[in-house]
Amino acid sequence: MTEIDADAALRLAALQGQSWIDEAVAGRIAAGADAAVAAVTEALANEPAGLAACSVGSFLATLEALAGVER
Repeated sequence: MTEIDADAALRLAALQGQSWIDEAVAGRIAAGADAAVAAVTEALANEPAGLAACSVGSFLATLEALAGVER
């Protein structure tokens, strides 16, 4: 899996005109994107249909559970 880095997030933010995003915020965005990709990858590897089979109502809760987010 390719890691999403802060430089890429910062460049994309600049292209979108999001000048408030600095290196620190870009780092957090990149880390969050990596965690989301890892969670989806793990779900697809561990479940026959993974998140693709979740109902609309349970998708976010399933994704958060896979990412270790506590509510």
